[in-house]
Amino acid sequence: MSNIHVGVVTAALAYVTTGEYPELLRLRIQMLMESGCEGYSLNLISWCVRSPVFESDIAIRATYLLLLHRLGRTDDFHNQVYLPCFTFTGHMYFLLPQ
Repeated sequence: MSNIHVGVVTAALAYVTTGEYPELLRLRIQMLMESGCEGYSLNLISWCVRSPVFESDIAIRATYLLLLHRLGRTDDFHNQVYLPCFTFTGHMYFLLPQ
């Protein structure tokens, strides 16, 4: 990995971890989705999924899977769905209404 890439990853994760309250990031993701900017929403949520702040947040992971499915990113979707069984139930709970 190049130094530039490492710097970008570090800066992005630092922003997600300490930049805003987690509730504001969730709201921003939801607003982007509702306004039709699903690509931007997917970008933001993919950084959130990498962050330790959202490590056990089932709603964020479920929304991430939903966006991957909507945007036709099947390879990424299938890489993410291999989850432990106890989190699968929580994901389905959040995905069913959507």
